[in-house]
Amino acid sequence: SGQQDGRIQCDFCLEKPRPAVKTCLNCEVSLCQVHLGKHSAKSLLKDHVLMEPCDERVLAERKCPQHGKLLECYCKTDSVCICMLCCISSSHKNHEIIPLEEAYSKAKSAFPKALETARGQEADLNQCIADLLKQEEEVKTKENLQRNHLESLFKTMHQQLDNKKEELLETLRHYEKKQLSQIQTKIEKHKEEKNAASHDVQELEALRDQKDVPMFVKAFSNLTR
Repeated sequence: SGQQDGRIQCDFCLEKPRPAVKTCLNCEVSLCQVHLGKHSAKSLLKDHVLMEPCDERVLAERKCPQHGKLLECYCKTDSVCICMLCCISSSHKNHEIIPLEEAYSKAKSAFPKALETARGQEADLNQCIADLLKQEEEVKTKENLQRNHLESLFKTMHQQLDNKKEELLETLRHYEKKQLSQIQTKIEKHKEEKNAASHDVQELEALRDQKDVPMFVKAFSNLTR
């Protein structure tokens, strides 16, 4: 079927194609109002299936991919549309098969309930998603509060530790200074005592050669008292 400006054209209009009003699935042609009247007037064509104008792609979807015949039946066993040749083939033998129109009628009857069920499921899922999104926000908010609390807590702890560290270091420095001062005092004292001892050694060394007895005794007594 040809198209012009997006509209399906009649396949029988040769000089000036008119827009099609129906497409015959059996003949696989699109018909304008004039040619539709001629088509319907023929008794052999009265049972043909007519539908809204469509192109070759849609027509192909209405035909059996295995046999190339029009889909006229519905296999309830396999839940699939089939052609008349499929009905007698081994793949659908002994299956529960009904006319496609009957399947359509049953589907139309079941459609409102199916739609209601689907809408109910959609509403339930929307509510579930909304609840989960709310939970997600609550978790994020709670997590942010906990994170801020922990950061504040650890900041305070770090500050306290830094203060304690500085306090201990100051105590250590003070103790070190005191110890060093005491050691330095002792060193100075020992240096003075060492100098005095060195002086005594020199005096005693000088006294060693003294031959005068009274002078030796007097000098030795002065050095050793």
